[in-house]
Amino acid sequence: DKKREAELVAHLAEVEPTRARNALEKGREMAELSTQRAHYAAAVLDKAGAPRLHQAPFFREFAIKTPGPADAFVEQALADGILAGVPLRRLDASLDDGLLVAVTERRTREE
Repeated sequence: DKKREAELVAHLAEVEPTRARNALEKGREMAELSTQRAHYAAAVLDKAGAPRLHQAPFFREFAIKTPGPADAFVEQALADGILAGVPLRRLDASLDDGLLVAVTERRTREE
């Protein structure tokens, strides 16, 4: 019926903007959390002897110089249950010790 349809349209007009704002806010929170965790991970890796390759600003991905071949670093991390990243030598043979690291909001500092 027309009255019910009009009520539904009015309800959706009221509710949907709220859902959209909530989704946007949640997305912003997740992005901020990812960035914070990425910067924390970069600092921890630097202190452990794996500095960033470049000092440019970054969001949640950054490249590091591993203490030895990146493939060995990835294998050791995988043995510890960590997916460490992508060895950059796959893109450039001269970057044997380069590793692309990505950090998301799904991992904790402990992980």
